[in-house]
Amino acid sequence: MVKIVTDSTCDLTKEIVERYGIEVVPLTVHLGNRAFRDFYDITSLEFFQMLKETDDFPTTSQPSVEEFIKTYTKIGDEDDIVSIHISLDMSKTAQSASTAQKQLPGYKINVIDSRTVSVGLGIIVLELAKAAKNGADIKEILSLTDELKSKIKVYFSVDSLDYLQKGGRIGKAQGFLGTMLKIKPLLAVSDGFVSPVERIRGSGRLISRMVELVKEDAQKGKNLKAAFIFGENTLNSEELISQLKSEVQFEELYRNYTGTVITSHAGPTAFGLGYYLL
Repeated sequence: MVKIVTDSTCDLTKEIVERYGIEVVPLTVHLGNRAFRDFYDITSLEFFQMLKETDDFPTTSQPSVEEFIKTYTKIGDEDDIVSIHISLDMSKTAQSASTAQKQLPGYKINVIDSRTVSVGLGIIVLELAKAAKNGADIKEILSLTDELKSKIKVYFSVDSLDYLQKGGRIGKAQGFLGTMLKIKPLLAVSDGFVSPVERIRGSGRLISRMVELVKEDAQKGKNLKAAFIFGENTLNSEELISQLKSEVQFEELYRNYTGTVITSHAGPTAFGLGYYLL
């Protein structure tokens, strides 16, 4: 049997995690003198409120090697383990996982850098967990992983680039700094980094452009699967889903709030989607 391990930046719902037996190793969020385990200790809504009540910017830290050892030993050495994580260019989480793997030589652990994050990672993890539950063997799971990594796309936007900049995750979107007045940045997660796509004037046009990009891709394949993430203001995401449904046939995998780690780096108003074509 194949067991799927991921980290809390996947932004999957607790219901999905429980249904498919996914093991989620938490990153930690630090705000002022307090620390929280992402996914476990506080809800996204509680975290949004905390950010309103402080001038501090949150920081995050990767899981410890010990945290991964605890997770792997809980699963045991009889099952194959696929441990897939946030891009190594955004976090050293997969590095901790690899170190733990080396300390458990009798275990069948495959550590994978997903080259994506949040909803992109979440979709991959969900599809792997579904396949594992349906009896796929390790060879099939690893093949599916490669396929999904090559197909997954993530588009998102934020009201302010401050969180991405201060958290050191702004990547190739650095050039958008200083140009935000009435302008909305359309961003992507591409090969492990945050990348700029376009500068767009106004939220309405931003959402329309996201839909256009997905529609262009949808014409190249038979079936499209998508998932959606959003911050404290759900209206943009609701409008995105509504417009997309009127333009493109797709299967909605899930929708969820950004977790505390993703909120720490993208801000409480981020929203976006991940998708792939079959």
